[in-house]
Amino acid sequence: MADPPSPGATNGEKHKNSAPPAEPEKKAVPRPLPFPEKPAVIEEHNGEIEFRVVNNDGGPESLIILTRAEIAHSSMAIVKKPLSVVGGITFRPFKRRKFAEIVFCGL
Repeated sequence: MADPPSPGATNGEKHKNSAPPAEPEKKAVPRPLPFPEKPAVIEEHNGEIEFRVVNNDGGPESLIILTRAEIAHSSMAIVKKPLSVVGGITFRPFKRRKFAEIVFCGL
């Protein structure tokens, strides 16, 4: 006695009622989100403020800031025109370890 045909048997014919191959799923493409610029960025673009590097050269006029700016420290100041300091930061970079220590920050 022969075995009954399996439910998927087609007697040698191709699948007549099979669905066409499905299209690959479309992946969602991330769209950039609008990000409003901060006021400081706008002021910098307009030339109203600038960021300046401040160095401690060891001169007598630097004595005021010696407690905050050693030679190993780097500093930046935010200067609003005409020459009014509105903020600054002093940090000590550790280049080999790829990090920086904030020594002083003021606005």
